[in-house]
Amino acid sequence: MSIRNNDGEAFQSFRSELEKGLREARHESDPSRVRAIIEDTQHELFEVQMSQIAPQVKHIKNTHLTEAGIAVAGLGLSVLTGGASLLATGIALAHGYKSHSDYKSKVTANPCHFLWNVKQKAKT
Repeated sequence: MSIRNNDGEAFQSFRSELEKGLREARHESDPSRVRAIIEDTQHELFEVQMSQIAPQVKHIKNTHLTEAGIAVAGLGLSVLTGGASLLATGIALAHGYKSHSDYKSKVTANPCHFLWNVKQKAKT
């Protein structure tokens, strides 16, 4: 429930995508056709779109780790250089903020981001 409250946009996007996939099933009277529509929608959401999120998240995590390393190295070197490398630290932090913004715009735009969050919370 906390994921739904904290990621309202992702939840709404997932819900809209689910409704879009199941819209066709509302007007079907054949139970086997309804089942096929449900299975197709489930496959699209759970398999296809979920598989697109994992590489994006992995790339973002690697980028954040690299930027954090640069920031820590910049802080460490600022002691040796008398503060001259604080500029590098600031640049690394600014780039980290940009990467986080990219994450928010790209990954959360996927309708299955909500489902991915639910699965991640279930693992812990």
